Amino acid sequence: LICQSPHTKKAPSTPTMGNCLAGPKAAILRRENARLRAELSKAKAQAGIPPTPGLGPDHRNPKKTHKGKPEVVVIVDPYSSGQYLVQEFERQLWPMVGVQSSQELAGFWLAQFDEGQFAASVQHKDLKSTLKQLQEFKVVAVLPGSEPGVELAEELTGALGLPGNDPKTTRCRRHKYHMQERLREMNVRAIRQTFSNDVDEILKWQAQWGRAPLAI
Repeated sequence: LICQSPHTKKAPSTPTMGNCLAGPKAAILRRENARLRAELSKAKAQAGIPPTPGLGPDHRNPKKTHKGKPEVVVIVDPYSSGQYLVQEFERQLWPMVGVQSSQELAGFWLAQFDEGQFAASVQHKDLKSTLKQLQEFKVVAVLPGSEPGVELAEELTGALGLPGNDPKTTRCRRHKYHMQERLREMNVRAIRQTFSNDVDEILKWQAQWGRAPLAI
């Protein structure tokens, strides 16, 4: 049994990121991110660790072109384990464009972004402006580098007409309740669940099964 407890009874189309900040805190966060990047660079230098290798001139002027446009791979939010994607594409000599889905994510995310790894960097504000910035390239693939970038990566994939997940079903990959319901729709065994923030409603739902434990 599983019971998910949201802030509202209605399941949101996009789950709230628990590590996001908004509004007036954004400027403070940007300054903190800059400070963290500076400290990281200083610590690397003191430890004798060379700077993260950039793409270099061959990558910034790639040989692969399509109608005069350089072919690139777009990675959205290349944080955490997404750095392994970056390293693999570097190894294969693929130029990349790094897209940051938001500047309001927690500092530990944003401090990991290294512009030197990319042929270009984009700070996403809205879909139209991001697509406009990508027009100078022939984008061959869009990949999420970490969890925060899943939704935007799928939006870009759909807008660019590239192979990938259908943006209409993004919530089935981002929201636990919808994940299980999608399994049920496809006749795959799924967890019994309800979606509510009402304790009485939850207990009434659980009583019909007469079983424990109840995961919230």
